[in-house]
Amino acid sequence: HSQDTFMFSSYLSNNIFYVAASFFIPMLILLSPVFFRFNKKEKYFFLNALVFMFLAKGSHPPMSGIFVKLFENIFVLQAFRATYFKFEYLVVFSFSVLLGFFLIKIRESYSYRVFRRVVTTVIILIIVNSIPLWLGQVARYFHKSVVPPDYFEARNFIAETHFDFKILS
Repeated sequence: HSQDTFMFSSYLSNNIFYVAASFFIPMLILLSPVFFRFNKKEKYFFLNALVFMFLAKGSHPPMSGIFVKLFENIFVLQAFRATYFKFEYLVVFSFSVLLGFFLIKIRESYSYRVFRRVVTTVIILIIVNSIPLWLGQVARYFHKSVVPPDYFEARNFIAETHFDFKILS
């Protein structure tokens, strides 16, 4: 799909402040092992995020050849033709857990004032990054489903008819 199909594509892709703001939280999460030691749970979610990011990117660069070889040789992956839509939810889930761990470590390592500023910044960035969601501009018109009129006729027929649909009584 082209960027022109999004009503807000020029705002999202041309405004350098918005582009930088959208990269801040993921980079904070991906660079958190540099700042703090991970425990087993954090390592698990970090590894999950990396693996699912690789799978979500599919055959796009970088390392597109590796994904194509895995896709051709591991038959289970062939069930996921459009990989972004299948695996990106798991990346977001892993990032959410890692962001929580990161904020806990900030609270334990720095003063409450620093922690409050970091939390406020993260909340503001989440709100700014979700502006299309708040404005109801996430779904594009060609992705919306149209319910056939036969379904409405069937609903009216069933509502008007007083049949007993019980099976065992």
